[in-house]
Amino acid sequence: MKNYISLFLLINTLLCSCQNPLKPDTKFLPQLPQKENSNQQYDVSKALKIYVNKNSKLSVNEKQESFEELKKSIRKYITENKSESAITISSHPAADYETYVTIQNILREEINSLRTKYAQEKYEIPLDKLTPEQLEEVKLMFPIKIIDLE
Repeated sequence: MKNYISLFLLINTLLCSCQNPLKPDTKFLPQLPQKENSNQQYDVSKALKIYVNKNSKLSVNEKQESFEELKKSIRKYITENKSESAITISSHPAADYETYVTIQNILREEINSLRTKYAQEKYEIPLDKLTPEQLEEVKLMFPIKIIDLE
């Protein structure tokens, strides 16, 4: 399923970029997290496990949750594990794609919120005003590590 989603996103991106040579305003476009270094190994046993069943209901670490509960679970997990955090997302082949995208958006929003808070506390400036070195440190503290389970 994830391979089909990845393939769909790649084809969609290629088609959109070929059809629209103008650079879109990316502030309003949903963006999936960048793929981490594929050579790096993660301890899946400690990862936050998100699963979407065939009815598009989600569970986190085998406990059924709503999207609001998912936000809290992600925030709590990443706050506790910081740079060691890793998240697995898997879904049943019959699950709605919309649910998968919603989960990706929630994940991105929560990590960006934690990054923003950390930047403000550590540097006393907004995330978008950090130097490249400061931004890299923030990203290392709160990385986006998504493990594709096949």
